[in-house]
Amino acid sequence: MIRVFFGLSCALAIFLFIGIFWLKRFKNDIRRYIQALFGLASVTALTNAFGTVVETTWLSALLLGIYLALTDYLAVELLIFVQKYTETFEENRIIKSITYIGCIVDTVSMIANTWTKHVFTIERVASEHGGAYNVIVKNASVFHIHLAFIYLIILLSVLALVSKTIQTVKLYRKKYESVLFALILVMAVDVAYIIMDVVPIDISPLTYIIMAMAVAYFVLSYIPQGLMVKLLSYSVSDVDIGILCFDKDGHCIYANRWVHEMAEMRKVSADIKSFLEEWGDHTAETAGKKIGEKEEASWQIKRKIADRCRYMEIQYNPLLDEKGHYIGCYFVMQDETEAVEKLKCEHYHATHDELTGIYNQKRFYEKVRERLETDPQAERYIVVFDIKDFKMVNELFGKERGDEILVSLARMLKENMKADSVFGRLGADTFAICLRKEYYDEEMFVRFAHEVEDMAQTDVYRMHLHVGAYRIADPSVEVSVMCDRAFLAIHKIKESYSETIACYDDALWSELHQQSAILSEFDTAISDGQFQMFLQPQISSEDMSLLGAEALVRWKHPEKGMLPPGLFIEVLEKAGLIYRLDAYIWEAACIQLKKWKENGWENLHISVNISQKDFYYIDIYKTFVDLVEKYQISPVNLKLEITETAVMANLQKTLAVMGKLREYGFHIEIDDFGSGYSSLNTLKDMNVNVLKLDMGFLRETEQSEKNRVIMDAIIAMAKKLSLLTVAEGVETPEQVEYLKGAGCDIFQGYYFSKPIPVNEFEEKYLVS
Repeated sequence: MIRVFFGLSCALAIFLFIGIFWLKRFKNDIRRYIQALFGLASVTALTNAFGTVVETTWLSALLLGIYLALTDYLAVELLIFVQKYTETFEENRIIKSITYIGCIVDTVSMIANTWTKHVFTIERVASEHGGAYNVIVKNASVFHIHLAFIYLIILLSVLALVSKTIQTVKLYRKKYESVLFALILVMAVDVAYIIMDVVPIDISPLTYIIMAMAVAYFVLSYIPQGLMVKLLSYSVSDVDIGILCFDKDGHCIYANRWVHEMAEMRKVSADIKSFLEEWGDHTAETAGKKIGEKEEASWQIKRKIADRCRYMEIQYNPLLDEKGHYIGCYFVMQDETEAVEKLKCEHYHATHDELTGIYNQKRFYEKVRERLETDPQAERYIVVFDIKDFKMVNELFGKERGDEILVSLARMLKENMKADSVFGRLGADTFAICLRKEYYDEEMFVRFAHEVEDMAQTDVYRMHLHVGAYRIADPSVEVSVMCDRAFLAIHKIKESYSETIACYDDALWSELHQQSAILSEFDTAISDGQFQMFLQPQISSEDMSLLGAEALVRWKHPEKGMLPPGLFIEVLEKAGLIYRLDAYIWEAACIQLKKWKENGWENLHISVNISQKDFYYIDIYKTFVDLVEKYQISPVNLKLEITETAVMANLQKTLAVMGKLREYGFHIEIDDFGSGYSSLNTLKDMNVNVLKLDMGFLRETEQSEKNRVIMDAIIAMAKKLSLLTVAEGVETPEQVEYLKGAGCDIFQGYYFSKPIPVNEFEEKYLVS
């Protein structure tokens, strides 16, 4: 028995010494405290073993005294370990100091016992199987002090573990219960050895070794791994993604709550096959994906769950060991329903009109382009709808009613268009359709128009809807251009209330082409001086003498010859370029006035026209002041003609500019008076010098008598307002005589001269 005890003690001690170095593989802070327990437990066991078998009495007493002293340090080291492990009493330096002082005192006492025999004595006992061993004969009173000291320290460790076990959550209790169990086991064996006295040899050091190994196993290996598994389980249990794990044999070892809820699986292990069949992808790339494959894969599926269509993204991930062997796999499943629905919603709002729910302009163009490219051989039409003066509808009936009309028109398109047709809202009150030739039905479109028109009408107002159509001749043309051509057709009937639908034809194309050519050549024409100023004389009614002229513009094209203003003026106005041409003619007039001044004809004037859009693009006042100062001419000689329409377009701003020009010295003329608003209330606020009478009053019609009555009244009114009157469009001697009698001041018209170039004007009127 003694040999077995000695051999086992040495073997376990050596095993612990090796374990000290093996523990270096663990990187946590608690490792070094367990290494200290290993070292003390092994030395304690060895001193006890050698002290038990050595034959020399004093040496046995010394070794066994050291053994008993080492148990003090082992208990203290255990307490330090427990303090660190449970984070209890860590800052209590008093307890630490008392325990170390007690250890030192007990160590001195045990070593001195070798000679004093005050703690124990050694008795050598013969073994029944041969040999002999040493046993301790205790001095009860002193030895019990030693035991009490040790048990007090161990009791502190036990209390710390019990306290931590009670205070911590259930998940972490096992972490402390395992160490507590090992400690109680050592105490139980030690107490049993003392009380029962069955075994003559002190086997407590063997339990110290077992305790140290148990602590190492539970603290460094088993408990951390178990906690890690549970923490990982808890951490992914309630996340918003699915986690499903399988071992290498295809057995499901984990599925979090998300998987159970989404896949509606009662028993995961029993539903693995059905799960894979139901949730696996069936596309060519990932069809037949099986557990055990070593390549990652991902796919998307759409499933109806709890009466709601859900979009899922699934990723398969194999698990390989360090040698590349397959050891299991896991699936990560994520519900992308909200993201997909949000994307769909954003796409819908980006491609559809918010009010009507049909395609917006951009998407309409895209879908039409798709149709044209998919089936380029099919003959198609672009049909556009435009509500005339739709702002009036909102003003008369309210915006809500206006919106109802737009929604109704969109609904008509939805309900009547064939599946192959594309329709959308291009702007505020404009809609468009792209449809096959066989579906083109003018009667249907006219019916649409009349139904919409009936939605907004009163005794004095009826809304009108125009329809423009364009047959697509070249599918490669931009869709926006096709729509423009359909809208161009509407311009032919824009002012008509009797016509509803118009088609784009070659004449319109020719007109469009001509307009495009005008705009593309405009810059060159300005820089090359192709625009020329023509003059039409203005004659005094008193003595038929020349007073001046009106400046008019002609375009002398190098290839097309002389172009009349009706061909390009309106085009430039729509394009916002008229201000550049006007400024060009204004400066030409100033240059001519300067020449006349130098030649002694400084009493002559030139009238220049100011268009409505000039007020938007340039500073009228500054421009004219700069011109007269630059060329050193009198502002009286540069007369400024403004139409009634231009004045009324922005009344307050225009009147303010006219007032400043008048103060500077310019003479202001109202052109075509009587053809526009003819507001007498506004006329009183106009700071002007001249009224130019509309030539329409001079035309011979059935209403000629009435025209003359109105003309007489206007001329008489002008004289009372101290305004000069100019009659343009004078073509006959009879008109001259009538105007003289009516009191008109100045004549202008073909009776005297058509507009002619400046050199002809000078030869005819100025050179004697």
